[in-house]
Amino acid sequence: MHYLQERSLSERTINERRNRIHALWHWLVKRGQVATWPTTGKIDEPHRTPQAWSAAQIRKLFVATALIRGTKNGCPKWLWWQCLLLLLWDTGARITEILSARWEHFDWDTRYLNIPAELRKGKRKDMLYRLSPETVGVLRMLKRHSPETILPAMYECITPQ
Repeated sequence: MHYLQERSLSERTINERRNRIHALWHWLVKRGQVATWPTTGKIDEPHRTPQAWSAAQIRKLFVATALIRGTKNGCPKWLWWQCLLLLLWDTGARITEILSARWEHFDWDTRYLNIPAELRKGKRKDMLYRLSPETVGVLRMLKRHSPETILPAMYECITPQ
């Protein structure tokens, strides 16, 4: 751990590597390959307070997406970005979950988006999100551009022209 500290790695990275070594060490002790248990403790990590964007910053972001011009694979870029941001806002889900969501996961009548466990980190639990009427309105506009996934496979949309 001192070796890693000398190389200016973060406390979190050092603790993660320590945990891997400890897991292997425990496994070896349980199988009789090593006689002693590990005794090293974790180093203190700073606990940061998450910084959220202000309401004004969020408004600016949505205004900026409305100004995006052009299309990709027939889908207006502004619409794609608006939908992405609204889905992230409504759900708090990871971006990979949202980009993987399919229309079959969404119920138009109840406004619920059910992200199956297979698409989520850990792959253990489905997650159900109620979407706002505003998000559903944008989804209705987007539907004709993407027959399967809610957001068309448009990673190219993220990169500048």
